Amino acid sequence: MAFARNESAGYERLTALVKDLHIAILINNVGKSHDIPIPFLETTEGEMGEVITIDVNGTLKVIQIAAPSPACREREPIPTMSSIGGFLPTPFLVIYSGSKAFAHRSRRQAQT
Repeated sequence: MAFARNESAGYERLTALVKDLHIAILINNVGKSHDIPIPFLETTEGEMGEVITIDVNGTLKVIQIAAPSPACREREPIPTMSSIGGFLPTPFLVIYSGSKAFAHRSRRQAQT
């Protein structure tokens, strides 16, 4: 699935693939960083959109698809890959750092 395109058809295919599975654990590992380290004000709108679409929207949508499985609901939390950049702001990778901070903080609340 191309997470950057954020197409509902891709998520619908994923939903169909997993609907009858007994998902015991989901390791959510989708992510994208900047193409090159760059000051925030020089980050293109396209790159900013891709990082946020993949790292934030992709993460949340996959959790929404997998979390309804009874086995997945019994386990907490759903591991979501993050980065040290989510804990400490990373110069020239501000959008990536912000998206990983979001992933780190949202994973605990995804099942509540």
